[in-house]
Amino acid sequence: MLSRDQLQRAAADSGFQVESYEKVHVLVRLLEAVRTHPFLGPRMALKGGTALNLFVLDFPRLSVDIDLNYVGSSDRATMLAERPRIEQALQQVTGRMGLTIKRAPTKHAGGKWRLSYATALGRQGSIEVDVNFMLRTPLWPVAPRDSHPVGGDRATQVLVLDEHELAAGKLAALVARSASRDVFDARELLRRPGLDPAKLRLGFVVYGGVNREDWRAITVDQIQTTAGDVDSQLVPMLRLDVRPAKPEIAAWTETLVRETASSWPRYSRSRRASWNSSSGSTAPGTLCLRSPPTSPRCRRSSATIRVSSGRRST
Repeated sequence: MLSRDQLQRAAADSGFQVESYEKVHVLVRLLEAVRTHPFLGPRMALKGGTALNLFVLDFPRLSVDIDLNYVGSSDRATMLAERPRIEQALQQVTGRMGLTIKRAPTKHAGGKWRLSYATALGRQGSIEVDVNFMLRTPLWPVAPRDSHPVGGDRATQVLVLDEHELAAGKLAALVARSASRDVFDARELLRRPGLDPAKLRLGFVVYGGVNREDWRAITVDQIQTTAGDVDSQLVPMLRLDVRPAKPEIAAWTETLVRETASSWPRYSRSRRASWNSSSGSTAPGTLCLRSPPTSPRCRRSSATIRVSSGRRST
């Protein structure tokens, strides 16, 4: 762990607030411990805001939780057999780091582990680790990535979902909850060169369905947030050079929403799949038509299967 002086110096050099920066330092060390564990490493794939900001983008904001998918096997029986070992290994890894488990998941689909630790500032801190056992087969292959350094540490060769799948999950989250962090992440993602619009549209359709959203009804008007949410939830997590000053937050929020919305149509347009309106389902083959190079994997994807059968995440 970092000393108080080391933490304050590292946070100042990086342009982040101290307490949240320390959370991400703990998070990075935990990800490295998971990656180097012989059983956990090849079976856990990172997704969500931490994957985006720490492994894909240029670290513009802090994300203080870990979202993992079990990708050890698409077979349900294998997953059920391995799950106790996964949970036992997580307990061992967190224990060796001096983290205290305050809450462990009990749901079949997985859930959140709440972990606490003593901070360098003499307080109690906490992070959450969410492990999902339902989305076992990604749309596209996972790949190892290295994180940005945090406090002199970094997580290396961590399995991370494909950039298009990360983006699709973030866009689906954006329309589901309209959190300012999702609007910010979406804007940063849609600015990136090299994204394949067809892949992103496919992922958005699939993840919109998983997140209980009717993708056919989604419009650009759903991209919304408030200056109050930006001020309280987003600004404290932003790097200094991208953080708006207090008097500028309202105008900055309007610009954020406008820029995100302007990029939305070219990624959200998609061929209408053959959808059963009574059951909310569609055939996997129809859903995957837009991405021929990955159609076989798309049809096997856990998210596609759940949407095709009309089921949602639990």
